[in-house]
Amino acid sequence: MNIKTLVLIKVTLSFILALGAVASIAQAGIRLGAQRATTDQWHWTNEEWVGNDTAYRSIRKVIDNDFSHDLLTSSSINTYNDLYKQRHNDPLSLFRWAYASFQATQRNPLIPQKNVIAPGAFKEAPSPQSYEYARLRFLVSAHYSPNFHLQSIGERLLRHNYEDNDVKYYLIQCYRPWQSPLEKDKALTLANDMVRSEPNRPGSYSALGGIYFSSWIVNRRKEDADQAITAYQEYLHYAPTNFEWRKQAEKTIQYIRSHTAT
Repeated sequence: MNIKTLVLIKVTLSFILALGAVASIAQAGIRLGAQRATTDQWHWTNEEWVGNDTAYRSIRKVIDNDFSHDLLTSSSINTYNDLYKQRHNDPLSLFRWAYASFQATQRNPLIPQKNVIAPGAFKEAPSPQSYEYARLRFLVSAHYSPNFHLQSIGERLLRHNYEDNDVKYYLIQCYRPWQSPLEKDKALTLANDMVRSEPNRPGSYSALGGIYFSSWIVNRRKEDADQAITAYQEYLHYAPTNFEWRKQAEKTIQYIRSHTAT
C-alpha cells in the first residue's frame, strides 16, 4: 500500500468510521502496529465455552426488556458501573455493566463516556469461559478496534448461532475485503444474509456498503463504487430521519461520485 493510498484512506476515514461498517481500514492503513498483537492479548478468543450461561442470559433478558420499555437510563447504567467497581473481579458484575453500556452506546452515541465499556475492562475479571461472555467481549472489541485477530472467534460464534446478526455485523468489520478476495466473499455473504433476514435494518446496508467502499477506496474498481452507492442509498431509505449518520452516508455517496466521474 503506497503513501498516496494511505493519505486517501486518512481523508475518508471519518466517513468510514461514522458509518460503522468498515472501521477496520484504520487498522490496515494507519495502525499496522496494532495488528502485531501478542498471543496473550488474544488468548481469550480460543477459550472453550464450558461455563454455565444461565445467569448471563438472565441479565441480557432483563436489560433487553428495560431497553424495550425505555426503562434503562444513564442513572441505572451508572449504578451497574458502581457495582462493577465494587466487585471488579466478578464476571457477572462486569457483564451486567458491559452489556447495558454497550447496548446504550449503540442506541445513543452521545452517552457520557464514563458509562461506556472499553475492551480492556474484560481483562480485570476472570473469564467464566461462557458463550454469552465471549459474545459480548467480541462485540465490544470489534466495535472499538476491529481486527483480523477477531475473525476466528466471530466465525466460531456464528457456528454456535448463525442467526446472530449483531455478530455478523461486527465480524464484517474484522474482514479485509480490500486485501483478500476470500475475506471479501465471506463479508459479502454475511452482509447479504443480513439484508435478507432484516431488510428494514439500516445497518444491513451500511455493512454491505462498507465492504464495497473499502474495496473501492484501495483498488478503485468502478463496480465496487457502484455497489457501495446502491447500498448506502438503501441505508438512507431505511434509516430514520433523525439517525446521526445519515449525513455521513450522504457525504460518502457524494465523495464516491466525485472521484468516479468521467
